[in-house]
Amino acid sequence: MAITTALRRSLAVATMLVASVTLLPARAEGQSAPAAPAPASKLWLTAGGGYTSQKGDCSNCTAAPVYVKSGNLTFDVGARGNAQLDAGVEVTWAPSHLRTGDDVRVTYLMGIGQYRPLKNHGFFVKGGMGVAFVRNWVFDVTNDITPAFTTNAMALTYGAGWEVRSRGRFGLQVYGTHNVVALGDLTVAAGVTAEDVIANMWTFGASIVIR
Repeated sequence: MAITTALRRSLAVATMLVASVTLLPARAEGQSAPAAPAPASKLWLTAGGGYTSQKGDCSNCTAAPVYVKSGNLTFDVGARGNAQLDAGVEVTWAPSHLRTGDDVRVTYLMGIGQYRPLKNHGFFVKGGMGVAFVRNWVFDVTNDITPAFTTNAMALTYGAGWEVRSRGRFGLQVYGTHNVVALGDLTVAAGVTAEDVIANMWTFGASIVIR
């Protein structure tokens, strides 16, 4: 009887020791190991707009260049390449008016990249190229605004800005850009051709950023 009682006590102690050795590391691991962070979003979206100054000129224009001040809307849709690089498609709509009251509408569709040279700072540079769809433009061939026309041409953009990040997925950026469109030679009236027409648009704006 005494042997049976001692055996039972030994088995009980052994069982408790095995359970302790088995459970304690699991508990310690569960308490010390932090939860795995959620994977970073690859999405990059911006939406905003700004103040623009538009100017058109050509090699045979005789009058001083005409400037038109207006606003624009700009949207970026793309993805984060890494912690410093964003890339995507940019759409900019820039409406304005000629002195005659006719509408000027320019829509830019471009592939762009936005790069932050300093990883922990908000300064960025951007650049891209694509196409501009143009209805009318602001330039003067013979001291008078040209008649209406519609065309499209290659467009370039470059600029810089600063992004202010929040702790969440939202941020704000301010930027300045210069868009250039090479419209080439345009027949603007009977017997009148505007040669090497260049369209320029300077923008100072701000956008909401979603990552």
